[in-house]
Amino acid sequence: MMRFFVISLYVLTTLVTYGMRVTEDGPSTTDKSDISRDEPRIVVVVSTKNPIKTLTPAELARIYLRKKIQWPNGESITVYERPVKTDVRQQFSMKVLDKKPEALREYWMNLTLTRGLKPPKVLRSPKLVRRYLARVKGGIGYLYEDEVDETVKVVQIVRKK
Repeated sequence: MMRFFVISLYVLTTLVTYGMRVTEDGPSTTDKSDISRDEPRIVVVVSTKNPIKTLTPAELARIYLRKKIQWPNGESITVYERPVKTDVRQQFSMKVLDKKPEALREYWMNLTLTRGLKPPKVLRSPKLVRRYLARVKGGIGYLYEDEVDETVKVVQIVRKK
């Protein structure tokens, strides 16, 4: 029997904040980070037309590294990022990909040359993220929780156990 545990990026943030990191095998101790306990909660969002409701942390990382390019229903995944210098991008990249956004530059160049895949489209504002996701059924992005409105759907991040 397979069990699912719901774990939000907020919980991931809390675990990272207190020196813990969630891996596929469960939480593991890491060095204490300089992430503030008062930072806003980051949530993963998709189009309201997208049937996906949950993702595992590993699936989310695979999507953002363009290792997974289709949803289970066959729809192409369109990934949206925020600008490299924004706090939300820095935090998301460290929590989900365990890398600083700047460190991914070589990864994207290699991926473009070897597989012809482009890096995620960068959207400058929460409003643009919501606007694109409202129009692109296969899109995925992230926002601070207080930036979410009825035009997007929050995806629960779950850890299989």
